[in-house]
Amino acid sequence: MTNSMKEDAPVESTGDSIPQLNEPIRRANLIQFQINGWRFSAPLLPLLVVLALLPGLASLGFWQLDRAAEKEQLQAAFAEQMEGPAVELLSSELTKKKQRYLKVDLQGQLRSDGRQFLLDNRVHKGRAGYEVFVPLYLNDGGVILLNRGWLPVGLSRVVKPQVELASQDVRVIGVAAIPPERFSLGDALSEGDRWPKSLQFEDFSAMQLALGLDLDLVPRILQPVEDSAWSFERIWRAVEKDSTQNYGYAVQWFALALALALLVLFVCLKRVQPDNLR
Repeated sequence: MTNSMKEDAPVESTGDSIPQLNEPIRRANLIQFQINGWRFSAPLLPLLVVLALLPGLASLGFWQLDRAAEKEQLQAAFAEQMEGPAVELLSSELTKKKQRYLKVDLQGQLRSDGRQFLLDNRVHKGRAGYEVFVPLYLNDGGVILLNRGWLPVGLSRVVKPQVELASQDVRVIGVAAIPPERFSLGDALSEGDRWPKSLQFEDFSAMQLALGLDLDLVPRILQPVEDSAWSFERIWRAVEKDSTQNYGYAVQWFALALALALLVLFVCLKRVQPDNLR
């Protein structure tokens, strides 16, 4: 009887004898390891997000450093061209040469037909405006766009600035420059726009079509180095923004990556007391 009662008596359960389900589930979602008295413990998903962000932030910093180096190379190439003499080149040579900047001495004719382009969104001293491009019909039969300079936007963009020009023969010493690529979601020219036409970015094929040229338009913009009777305010620079800004952005991206890494270590890395080591 005594043995039967002992066999039928309920067995008291303890937390040690029966494992709790919550504990292994909680640990399954953690990354944990211990090295030399330090324990790292972090939730899996947030840790994966951080590990994905860190190389991305670092790559943005290196990209800014690459942009800074590219600008410095362009500035050096421009300075080298400006130190030398201006050379007379045919329009075919202007098209074929690969250098970004060419210091040239060109002669041709400006026409009074009103066909000019207004490169939009050109900010100068805090004011919005246009850079005015006019075709220069070269003596060898080619055509290159000449930058007359900057004009401010008026009270409304519907009213375009006055850019009338008398027909004249000119000699221009300047830099025949390949323009930088500009970000745009639309077309360079608006269909049906009247002369002078608003231009969003330098699309030489579209401008050639608008001008009705049989010959290819030289894919460069002639930037004069001296003022003339036909010029407006000259604001063109070989590098629109110097490399200092890119270095600043690079420091910001690297600092953000470092701060994120340090934050993770501060939150997830803890010192383990000797009596707690297992």
